[in-house]
Amino acid sequence: MAADSIKDELNDAFARMRALRIVLQRARNQATQDPVSERNIELGAVERGDTKSEAREKIEKLFADLVFIAEHLQILHLTATFEAICQRHIPNIIGEARTSVRGKEGSAWKESLVQEKGQFEGLGGISKLLRLGGKDDVLYRRIKSSRDSFAHGQIWREHPTIDPEDTLALLLDLIEHLRSP
Repeated sequence: MAADSIKDELNDAFARMRALRIVLQRARNQATQDPVSERNIELGAVERGDTKSEAREKIEKLFADLVFIAEHLQILHLTATFEAICQRHIPNIIGEARTSVRGKEGSAWKESLVQEKGQFEGLGGISKLLRLGGKDDVLYRRIKSSRDSFAHGQIWREHPTIDPEDTLALLLDLIEHLRSP
């Protein structure tokens, strides 16, 4: 694994979502400047005939919801990128493990202990491979819980349970952990 290109993938995913949040903030600012504008009507943010006060309230609610969604999408995008990176590299890790036991006394049974790629799919499977403990395990579980809650429709109108910056930092550390012998 080329560490820089892998880290770039995660950093790029983070940057894309940061850009989306900036676009949302600018769109919110534009929408609230003229709350009863035709643009806001076309967006479905307000209805023709709404007062400025009603329109502002609807716009604030819409953009509050969009910010919550964007925050969750940031966690989802980071974890999906992390999973994709891991899934590309797990076959090599398994191959290296098999190679390390091949040709040694008792290698047949030792090699049979090496798991197949399918055992390490998704965030749950990847955690088995990483064998996390302590603080990293707690953070990883929070990331997985936040991702799962949003992906399965349990929450979205509240902030994620983990900060996107903390998510990025842990996933970058885990990539290093995955690469270490």
